[in-house]
Amino acid sequence: KYPEDGSINAFISNNSGRCSAYTSGAKTSYFFNFDNGVLDEALDRISSCFIEPLLRVDAIGREANVVDSEYQFKITNDKRRQYALEEFLSNPNHPFSQFKCGNCSTLNSSAPEGLRKKLVEFYKRYYSADIIKLVISGNYSLDELTEMAVARFSAIESKGDTRPILSGHPLTKNELGKIIRFETLSDISKICIKFALPDTRPHERTRPFRYITWLINHEGSASLTQYLRSNGLATDIFASIRYECVNFSILNITFNVTTKGLEHYEQIVKAFFAYLHMVARCGPQKRIYDE
Repeated sequence: KYPEDGSINAFISNNSGRCSAYTSGAKTSYFFNFDNGVLDEALDRISSCFIEPLLRVDAIGREANVVDSEYQFKITNDKRRQYALEEFLSNPNHPFSQFKCGNCSTLNSSAPEGLRKKLVEFYKRYYSADIIKLVISGNYSLDELTEMAVARFSAIESKGDTRPILSGHPLTKNELGKIIRFETLSDISKICIKFALPDTRPHERTRPFRYITWLINHEGSASLTQYLRSNGLATDIFASIRYECVNFSILNITFNVTTKGLEHYEQIVKAFFAYLHMVARCGPQKRIYDE
């Protein structure tokens, strides 16, 4: 419906807006904002991208170069290098171990026709109304917003639940129980501890993982952080659930450590597990959960 190259970007830009997207382990998210007065026309343009995308060869070739530029720009980023190392050292039979970012070599940007064929196959399989969520926010009544959503997005085809089902975990007994030493490019010192967890998303409403990470991250009296600081071993702890993907999660605990802490990492690890054992002995505390 809107075949001009870059027309949606131009429309959004001309109406005080911006658009972007990202892909994580479990989903791709597109987000747009623009002047409230053009909401209906904007939704018509946005929905057309999903209902009848052109996926032109020349645009695909350009985008492959954009992906490669991002890859080259971040190739010396220590966090990205750590992620790549984690993937490389994970279960080789799990998709998690695959190269995620993409570059001109893996995308074969010199042959965009072949890349377009794969892109069309991907679109036809996964862009199904059954696995898409739509959120619209604007200064209109709920009835008006509902009417816009139905009018503009109903044409997205229903193909069933086509999400891939992954078996196993990227961290099996073959990958766990190891110490990995990683030389950074910048002057940073960290210790990371990882635990293989099942998929945490079914527990999103009660969030037991948040209870655990809140306790680990706590900085108050008698906390693990306070103990490590008072002993000159670490300055901060950050615990989070990483890779909330299909069928698995990973609990990641990162310690920003001092030179002394890096040399005596066993003391930090022992203190961490002693703290976890104490939390387990105490059992769930309602006051902590409420807080």
